[in-house]
Amino acid sequence: MTSVMAHRLPKVNFNIYNATKESGTVYLTMTVNGGRIRFAPGISVNPSYWDKKRKRLDGRANLDGNHARGINAILDKWEDLALRIYTDNTRITAEDLKERLVEERDGKIGLPKEVINTLDGFARFYVEEQKATASNPRNFDPLATTATYLERYAAHTNKSIYWREIDKSFARKFRAFLERKEFDLSHNQVANIFYRLRHIMKAAGPDVGAKGFHENKAYLLPEFKLSEEAAYRHYLNEDELAQFLACDLSDQPHLEKARDLFVLNAYTGLRRSDAKRVTRDHYYVSDKGNEQIKIYTGKSSKYVHIPLMPEARAILEKYDWKLPLTADQTYNENIKVAAKLAGLDERMTHTHTRAGKTVTESFPKYERIRSHDARRSFATNFYELGFPAALLMQITGHAREDTFFKYICTTPERAADLFAERLEAVRKFQKERATKKLLEQSTPAFVGSVGNN
Repeated sequence: MTSVMAHRLPKVNFNIYNATKESGTVYLTMTVNGGRIRFAPGISVNPSYWDKKRKRLDGRANLDGNHARGINAILDKWEDLALRIYTDNTRITAEDLKERLVEERDGKIGLPKEVINTLDGFARFYVEEQKATASNPRNFDPLATTATYLERYAAHTNKSIYWREIDKSFARKFRAFLERKEFDLSHNQVANIFYRLRHIMKAAGPDVGAKGFHENKAYLLPEFKLSEEAAYRHYLNEDELAQFLACDLSDQPHLEKARDLFVLNAYTGLRRSDAKRVTRDHYYVSDKGNEQIKIYTGKSSKYVHIPLMPEARAILEKYDWKLPLTADQTYNENIKVAAKLAGLDERMTHTHTRAGKTVTESFPKYERIRSHDARRSFATNFYELGFPAALLMQITGHAREDTFFKYICTTPERAADLFAERLEAVRKFQKERATKKLLEQSTPAFVGSVGNN
């Protein structure tokens, strides 16, 4: 105790950084052996209730849901820990003391330094950590792709990506790297990699619940937020669906089954994952006597009622309401082959950015057809028939209108044609109504003149 008292204890302060009107991050600050420490314990508070003199929350915080006593007790524990680490080794450097605090906060004692100090090192660690606890590890495959490209960039530059070096210049260089011809990435693929890069940086940053490995919020800069181009989306109109359904595929049952499942989804609007579960137990008759499919959808977590149209009913009855199951990849490949045999070969074009260059691609329609195009076909066909979005969303299960409209594949040319058709119908109706009104007005006078004679 005497040796400890011979050293003057450093002063521990708590200050607010990254403050907005309603939230700010609490940082522990202290100077140790000439080095300055700034460490985020993972606590955010309302700056309005921060007592700058006491370096703690004041009692008014209780009115806003921030319980001052509890938060202040946590801050006291961090202060005690920092001083205890110092008294155990009064010659400790500021960097080492902060590292001990970080290890205590994250429970990750012994992590490799490249995980703590670099983006590329942390990215791979974070992906594996998430996959290890996920119910479906494949959900993190896109994140793993981002980690791979960060590793490739680090290898390309022959150095790791340290947190302090991540700025707008890094964003530009990394984007240029991703747009190299050898990767052949579309603009939207690059934008998605940046989206997940921001996710990774935030997970390692100073916010509440994050790792606190860095304090760099460069990922909020515009250079890290790439807007997406209009993605290529297509659908089959009702004539094409009829053509697809009419194609005789009986000699190739695997293609026939894939085609039938696609058309079923195009007349129900169900996601493939939900359509695979449909059985006779989902058959439902409404109070008005209308046949429906009533099913609890996985993604939207709610029941939807779907009108059972003749095309869908015929397919369900064909399989006795026991739909054949196929792997997703096999299903998509079979749809393409079946669509080709059905003659769905209209030439399509799509202009977009790939490898940093604007390109226009031309291809037959069957080449790009995929399972989700069935759901787009449902949304687009019935929207073009004039059904309001709010009504269709009750059937598709979409909660947000902006998400639903991503399923509408109406082209500008088609929209203009639909407008012309509707306008012609409205004018025809107006003309007929005016003619009828004119006849009604003239009839009494005509009858009266006949009676006088």
